[in-house]
Amino acid sequence: MLVSLALVYAVGIIGAPALAQDRTTIQDAAPGVMLAQTPEFAELIGRWVRTDGGYTIVIKSVDPNGKIDATYANPNPINISKAEASVEGSSLRIFIELRGAGYPGSTYTLTHVPTGDRLTGEYFQAAIRQKFDVIFLRAR
Repeated sequence: MLVSLALVYAVGIIGAPALAQDRTTIQDAAPGVMLAQTPEFAELIGRWVRTDGGYTIVIKSVDPNGKIDATYANPNPINISKAEASVEGSSLRIFIELRGAGYPGSTYTLTHVPTGDRLTGEYFQAAIRQKFDVIFLRAR
């Protein structure tokens, strides 16, 4: 029994650094893996102008979890209460919720279309409860 206990102890001492090393490697790799899975978010960064008016979305950054740092103007700034990006299948999607005078919960649900570098989708104007098809083009 004393030999078995010594063997378990020796394996524990020898194996522990290897297990700790594996755990550290996995934890250290996780942020890199997350970033590697979301490089397409970089395609969203820029100034986007709606084709039917002066409505502008400026996407400053998108973090690996999809949180967007953006501004919206029509032509004056309107508060964005929520802005998120996601990947659904092969589509890159954006959801933006506005909170301001005349925009109580109005939303954009958009998809990035690489051909033509545009955002297409739907605008829901909450004050009048109507939906509109919209297109944003990247301002060069």
